[in-house]
Amino acid sequence: MQNLILPALSLSLFMSLSMSLNCEAQELEIVKTPEAFTALNADTLAAGKVYYQYTEQPPAFTDWMAASPVEYEFLSLFPDYVEPTLLTRKKKIPVTEKLTMFVAKAKTVINKSPANVNMKSFIDINFIKKLDAEIRHAAITPAQTMPLLAGKGNVTNFKQLCNTDAEHIVRPAFELSLEKLNRPGQPWCADTSRSICVESCYIFNSGYRTVVKGYNNFKAENEYDKKDQGMATQSEIRYFVSEAEMGKRQSVAALTGIDTPVRGALEQNIFYFNQLVQYGKIVAFFQEHPRDASKTIVTSFLVFGLQTSTWEKEYSIMGLKLQVREIMMGRGGGLNTATGITAGLPIYTQNIAKSLSKLIEN
Repeated sequence: MQNLILPALSLSLFMSLSMSLNCEAQELEIVKTPEAFTALNADTLAAGKVYYQYTEQPPAFTDWMAASPVEYEFLSLFPDYVEPTLLTRKKKIPVTEKLTMFVAKAKTVINKSPANVNMKSFIDINFIKKLDAEIRHAAITPAQTMPLLAGKGNVTNFKQLCNTDAEHIVRPAFELSLEKLNRPGQPWCADTSRSICVESCYIFNSGYRTVVKGYNNFKAENEYDKKDQGMATQSEIRYFVSEAEMGKRQSVAALTGIDTPVRGALEQNIFYFNQLVQYGKIVAFFQEHPRDASKTIVTSFLVFGLQTSTWEKEYSIMGLKLQVREIMMGRGGGLNTATGITAGLPIYTQNIAKSLSKLIEN
């Protein structure tokens, strides 16, 4: 489903963080740094600041993979991930889904030692539910993941959670199979001791839904495409207690630029979106401060594999030219809000980075 043009990304746990902690996180200052991200170290990181970078010209997936092999190692959906092959109901022939990669990076120092960061709290469903009333969450089992269910009969996922019977909230109405989203050799949600899988639903508010409906009614070719009520996602949230446990070929230091022991990592793999995004990934590393044992250096990465076919679309409605990429990058003028999801990916990921830092420190 690709008709929606506004950047309404539902990021389960982390979308909740950015909303619920927005007021508390305001005292943290965002510093947009032009220097090499890996050059930011304990000597250059000041307290109360979140050092932030993002890709102003998001590259094609294949270009990103070739130019940034360390990022690809840690930030792809799973090892050896490639652009997926789709089989849609409309075309019914295999088509490679080309991706455009938005990557945001943040680095900060928190006033808490790595030993005092409660990693396990991040995988408690009750904790997740308390973060924001607008986001609906439910824990799911491996058997309830969309990659396993799609194309195998009636799909009941999201219907009760999203309080809607609309078929368009789930992507199987668009694609015949989602098996490409399975992680080879390690099924999603299988390790319940260190992870939780969450099904999340964000229903557009009435004003936003009116705008989307107006656009879809004007452009959509059939009744199915005119419907669009919200975002539905599934994700696995897990934590690691050491670098070795992650099993990567590259070192974390090569990614973060911080050459101290990794005392923990938090990872969210958003393996299912009902539209716009093929996958999302958010990773935060907790490393020792080299000169102050009471502090932790936190480096986070926020990545979205956007559907290039949607990203590159341009429309003209009643003389108004609309470019999806400009709206999603926060350059859509009146179509972007000052804050929140519809502000565009740069501002939105800044808020996530600030909120995550504040949550960990508290």
